[in-house]
Amino acid sequence: MEYYLLFIWRDVEPKLFGPYEDTKSRDKKAKKLWKQNGPECGYFPLEVSKGSKIEISSYSGAFFEE
Repeated sequence: MEYYLLFIWRDVEPKLFGPYEDTKSRDKKAKKLWKQNGPECGYFPLEVSKGSKIEISSYSGAFFEE
């Protein structure tokens, strides 16, 4: 198992941190980011099977405009 942290800056920009060797290392990073950015951002722990492919991106504001 690989451990990641999905961080979403102010509901705008996703960033994936990891892989980490264990949940303790990942959680330490989450707490560090929380101290820097506070509750306005999103923090999501991920556990992924080794060898799985992860892709994260975001839509631009224009994508949702009609």
